[in-house]
Amino acid sequence: MQPWYLSIRILLLSFLLYWPASGQFDVRGPQLPVIALVGEKAFLPCYLSSSMDASSMNITWYRIGRSGFVYAFRNGKDYTEGQAPEYRKRTELLVENITNGHVLLKIDSIHPSDGGIYTCDFVSSTYFEGARVKLLVKNALDLSISSWTVRLAMFMIFLDIFLITTCIFYACSNLVKEDEHNVHPHLVIW
Repeated sequence: MQPWYLSIRILLLSFLLYWPASGQFDVRGPQLPVIALVGEKAFLPCYLSSSMDASSMNITWYRIGRSGFVYAFRNGKDYTEGQAPEYRKRTELLVENITNGHVLLKIDSIHPSDGGIYTCDFVSSTYFEGARVKLLVKNALDLSISSWTVRLAMFMIFLDIFLITTCIFYACSNLVKEDEHNVHPHLVIW
């Protein structure tokens, strides 16, 4: 039989294992996809759910399905060893609000192949957590086609209104002409 104090120690240890650590945090990204145009810049936001200073954390961005990382921030500086070649000299972490736990990954000169799901990982000395951000890449032509579709639809509506108005006017003017030629004896105008 075990002494009672040993049982209490085991119970306390079990309880402490499930107690959340003081350095835990949640990482969040936008609910909706980020949309960027080919050739333009994209800004991917990522932030800690509670306002917490992340300047001493390591922050790494990955692209799901690709080797290497997109961007890494370690010890307060850019870290490029192991960075995927297609993102070299095109990425920058905007850290103006890092003391509040907010960062933005800027990707310059967006390529169609940049579209996909990215992960943003925050790593502290005691904990790590990440979030996903979806990037949709659109061609400027795609957007102009949709605006041309709207313009064409508006033009067709105005054309229909014009044709209907013209037909009504023409029909009414023919009725008036017929009435002028067919004088009705019971309708005498004085």
